[in-house]
Amino acid sequence: RAASDRSQWVPIHWREMASTGDELAQRRHRSLSDEHQKKVAATNNG
Repeated sequence: RAASDRSQWVPIHWREMASTGDELAQRRHRSLSDEHQKKVAATNNG
């Protein structure tokens, strides 16, 4: 019974980790694109 409880708990845990991982990846991608836009603006202005 303990094993079945654990198997029920693990997918939820992994799902939460996956969702937070997606958020982190999106946030990182957004920051990188912002930096890229800043560089492009700097080169265009320079």
